[in-house]
Amino acid sequence: MSSLNNIFGYRSLLKSSTTSIDDFMQQGKGPKSGISIESIDPKELQRGVEVEMEHTDDPKIAQKIVWDHEAETPKDIPITYYEGLGLLEDFFQQLKKMEPSAAVARVEAFKQFMKGA
Repeated sequence: MSSLNNIFGYRSLLKSSTTSIDDFMQQGKGPKSGISIESIDPKELQRGVEVEMEHTDDPKIAQKIVWDHEAETPKDIPITYYEGLGLLEDFFQQLKKMEPSAAVARVEAFKQFMKGA
């Protein structure tokens, strides 16, 4: 995945296959948010990079994805994007272990909870 054009979800940020990584880093939600990449907690940045390396083989692009997720995460909730992602992964692992009808009931309860959030 060496081409920037292969990054899922980031094609719209790229003007051409010749877009430099520096130009790419200055586009999107992260830079527009006023949040600097340096202000992201280093542990959270590392955690995010580990997750986002599933989408790219370039750590700098993975950092950019983390920065954009940080920018879109509401600041008034006591959880980070990657903590939430971990909770959702745990939730789905639990669903896999349940009987189908119980799993459906759990998902419906979760939907109702989310409507009220």
